[in-house]
Amino acid sequence: MNKFNLIKENNQIKLIKYFYSKDTRGNFSKIFSEDFFYKIGFKKKIAQINISTNLKKGTIRGFHYQKKPKNEQKLIICNKGKIIDVIIDLRKKSKNFLKVYKFILSDTENNCLFIPHGFAHGFQSLTNNTQLIYIHSELYFEKLDTGINPFDKNIKFKWPISVKNLSKRDNSLPFINNSFKGL
Repeated sequence: MNKFNLIKENNQIKLIKYFYSKDTRGNFSKIFSEDFFYKIGFKKKIAQINISTNLKKGTIRGFHYQKKPKNEQKLIICNKGKIIDVIIDLRKKSKNFLKVYKFILSDTENNCLFIPHGFAHGFQSLTNNTQLIYIHSELYFEKLDTGINPFDKNIKFKWPISVKNLSKRDNSLPFINNSFKGL
């Protein structure tokens, strides 16, 4: 039952297939095992677990991150519906600085995404009634919480479907400018 499979790795971001079984009673999923995730880079303790529910297809959340020293590792699981998950490399010394990575996560694929330190994270729901589980290595610190506007042209990413729902906060997040130095 400890079976996790690394599907894809790109710039320390890892797409993982987690354990899933189904029988006449229903189904069972194992979404976290300390030994496996420690080996692939989730070396800190789990500080917080959150659930995000998104009622409408086209909902966008992000791009969010916490500044140092509380920049965090995350594990993202879409346990209901389907999303496009988008990650931006914000590590100032990275050769991939501001590069965008995108992944499809869904309840039918039984996959999850490991996001290392130094990345901003956002997603768009591709179906109605999506639900995500976030596992964080740091607690939430309001003074360090920030993000990048999800429509920033400097990111060179276009959301795949029309936007149906976006918070005022996300819509007012700053655009990247020449003074942005990364993390």
